[in-house]
Amino acid sequence: MQARTEPKEASAISKAGEATFTARGKLLISGEYLVLSGATALAIPLRFGQVMQQEKICGRFLQWTSEDSSGVWFHAVIDSESLKVVSPDTELRGKERISKFLENLLRQARILNPSFIEPGQGWNVRVTADYPLEWGLGSSSSLISLVAQWAGVGAAALYKSVSNGSGYDIACASSAGPVFYQLDPGHGFNPEEAIVSLMCPGTAIKNHAYFAWLGEKQDSPREVEKFKASAKFSNEDIARISELSLAIGNAVRTEELCRFVHEHEAILSRILHRDVLKTRFPDFPGAVKSLGAWGGDFAMFVSMQPLAEVESILEDYGITEVFTYDDICREPDEIVAPVIHSSPAMTRGGNLSVTWESPSNIAFIKYWGKKGRQLPANPSLSMTLDKAVSRTCLTAIQGGNGEMISVNADPAHPFMARLETFLSDLKSLFPWIEGYSFEAETSNSFPDSAGIASSASGFSAFTLCLLDINEMISGKQFSDHEFRRMASGLARLGSGSASRSVYGGYTVWGETPLIHGSSDERAIPLKMTVHNDFIELHDAILIVSAEAKSLSSTGGHALMDSHPMASARYLQARQNLAECLQAMQTGDFEQFAAVVENEALSLHSLIMTSKGSNLLMHAGTLRVIQRIREARAKGLPACFTLDAGPNVHLLYPAAHSLSVKNFIREQLLEFCAEGRFIDDKCGEGPIRITRENDAV
Repeated sequence: MQARTEPKEASAISKAGEATFTARGKLLISGEYLVLSGATALAIPLRFGQVMQQEKICGRFLQWTSEDSSGVWFHAVIDSESLKVVSPDTELRGKERISKFLENLLRQARILNPSFIEPGQGWNVRVTADYPLEWGLGSSSSLISLVAQWAGVGAAALYKSVSNGSGYDIACASSAGPVFYQLDPGHGFNPEEAIVSLMCPGTAIKNHAYFAWLGEKQDSPREVEKFKASAKFSNEDIARISELSLAIGNAVRTEELCRFVHEHEAILSRILHRDVLKTRFPDFPGAVKSLGAWGGDFAMFVSMQPLAEVESILEDYGITEVFTYDDICREPDEIVAPVIHSSPAMTRGGNLSVTWESPSNIAFIKYWGKKGRQLPANPSLSMTLDKAVSRTCLTAIQGGNGEMISVNADPAHPFMARLETFLSDLKSLFPWIEGYSFEAETSNSFPDSAGIASSASGFSAFTLCLLDINEMISGKQFSDHEFRRMASGLARLGSGSASRSVYGGYTVWGETPLIHGSSDERAIPLKMTVHNDFIELHDAILIVSAEAKSLSSTGGHALMDSHPMASARYLQARQNLAECLQAMQTGDFEQFAAVVENEALSLHSLIMTSKGSNLLMHAGTLRVIQRIREARAKGLPACFTLDAGPNVHLLYPAAHSLSVKNFIREQLLEFCAEGRFIDDKCGEGPIRITRENDAV
């Protein structure tokens, strides 16, 4: 790959007779073309941009110089009274279009602010782009933003006077971070009245999207005019592109991001009568998306492959400028605006329906025993799973008393009572619940009540749905951080372990001096750096029995209140947490195995020695445990843990996947019900599937 241009960071300064202003470039990730007709678009400001420096000089002319990373590319002399370029024709031959645009821009700025560039006053103006202008990263829009800052006028108003575009690029020029951008038809699709929401993209686009310059410069204004003149599309197309913009921006799973990109490209391909960009890169392992005007400038490539592999593949196509998200995209230090939830312009009222998919989690350090109102007696550490998920659709029906009507169309469903209690507990926080009744459709990718934490995934999905509906009804929106923080604290009231399922990766619930910010009230993501073996830890869930367990988790926790070993157990859990964290940092799998297996057996010992002497392990459970230990003694890096049930979680580093799967097939499947196991791994957390508002 060629050496990259380093972006500059410049701040606006002002002193006697001179000033400096900064504006950023942009990439339009989704919503291209249809953003002109009210579709929601996802746009990202860049680390690259332009800086304007100007100072007063003697005389009546503006000495204007524009340069990029390769040097000066435009120079003009401009009369300060007429704002007309007066340079000799020989100096501007071939650049007449640029001169006309600059003249019009300065004149429109003076119309908006009549005191801008006083006639007879000379200026020396230098505009510097810290990237090659041929990349097409919004040099015109960033220039408009710079002139607006100099003139002291609204950038959107100036943009509207000189451009036929939607204005997303002018919003990016001064934005602190990525935005969802939408023109409001109620305000005539006016960029000055656009709905702009700062957001934080999901992990899929941050970790697995690459941005490459295709080697061509597209004429965006001409493409916009062609689109306006001939494109045919429906309101359904606009609505679906809006949904896909939200989905692309918020995707946490790479395979889902690819699916959203493919659908987005297919819709635009049909409307524009052009082939999707993927046809130019048939061998690329992932999704390919045009950005902005189709056919030139930058494209987005989504793949699970690392940067070096993506660069190698694209180099075969003659593409050498490739960037990761962090290379090129700008984000604020702190997101304080909505991320993945409803627009404030959404109409209130009507029936509201939201679907979330939330994963189960497996605890390495067990939570067993409560205090206060659903608070843990000891801190716990868990891994969010990827494939073991609950998918819940919650529908709020206008008119009602906050009651559950049914779960899976069954008014007597076993989950009904817990959900009704949960809703009742939340009425003081969300008074609007009293005006709605609720229906839920829910399903699991794994057996219910068999010790795979179905309450964790189920309650976390239900809580995320409820908070999403709350935003639609109230109009109050939260940052992604605050939304999940709230979800964790509320889900805890329904199921303690559900507090951990609202996050991906590793999660800690319960206050401990080992983890800054840990709390009994809610879980937090573990931000500690772990060894490579734990970056992608796998979990093969061996289904020894799919039958419901004989002791519920709620009942089991209650038994700890009178258990004679409770205090010792809570101390043991804290000691094991310290050792487990150390093992994950250093990559000591033997120590990790010793801790998590001790935790699993301690849990079942407590269950067996509690009142009622419950025995949740089956004979097959013990045989599986024995064979895992024998295999580890022979060098296989694998260990087990258990929830409160008979099924075994076989944990192992991703690098040993082949040998572990062979071991499962050869030695463990005979103990699994119908030879069944779930090949799972560390996951990225919940995702919203759909959101519907009948009133819209």
